[in-house]
Amino acid sequence: MTETGLFHGCFMADIFVVTPTRWTLRRAAGIANDVLVALRMAKRPDKTFIGRIERGFDFLGYHFTACSLTLARGTPANFADIASRLYEQGRERPNGPSRLVDYVKHWCGWARGGLAMVVPGLTLVSDGPLALGGSDGPASAAGQP
Repeated sequence: MTETGLFHGCFMADIFVVTPTRWTLRRAAGIANDVLVALRMAKRPDKTFIGRIERGFDFLGYHFTACSLTLARGTPANFADIASRLYEQGRERPNGPSRLVDYVKHWCGWARGGLAMVVPGLTLVSDGPLALGGSDGPASAAGQP
């Protein structure tokens, strides 16, 4: 993508491309599709978004729009699910805090850290239903990630 002059980024198997016009978006989508086919990978429909940034997109637990950054809609639910599992396990470390306490501390630091870069002192908020394109591993016949 760099040689095309388009801005893109990735984290592990998640990618995003930002283009100035819909025609360059179509070209970028074609290039991304060609690369994924060559690597024998597939996009997950529930995690793929191709469209205008004004509609917003989710990436790495945050919801991005042209003018805001918030936690993605599923992020607090995912946090609650993992926290409840850790609570049920109730395993205390011999000489330290529980795994649940560590998880909550780290998660809150991560959530505040990303949002504080935009608006210092911001409290945690949840907003946004959309998802960003990416690939989550080799394509399989059953369509599993």
